[in-house]
Amino acid sequence: MSDNIDESIRESLARSVLRLGNELRDMAKELEKAKRRAESLREAGDEIWYCYRHREPLTEAIAEWVEARDGLKGDQPPEEGNKL
Repeated sequence: MSDNIDESIRESLARSVLRLGNELRDMAKELEKAKRRAESLREAGDEIWYCYRHREPLTEAIAEWVEARDGLKGDQPPEEGNKL
């Protein structure tokens, strides 16, 4: 009788561990995605600041910032030589 209970507890714990592992993996992916998007926004903001500071046209820099803000940049994994 106690072997059945122990086995049931082990199976329940194993399922819980697998579920938590999957949740952790998913959260790690979301964190990496957020980091890439934040980096894209920072770089685009730096470009706007550079253009403003050096009195260069802002149109292209602002367009890149809008792309980063809207998630059109930064959602892709980094290229091999450009890891965060």
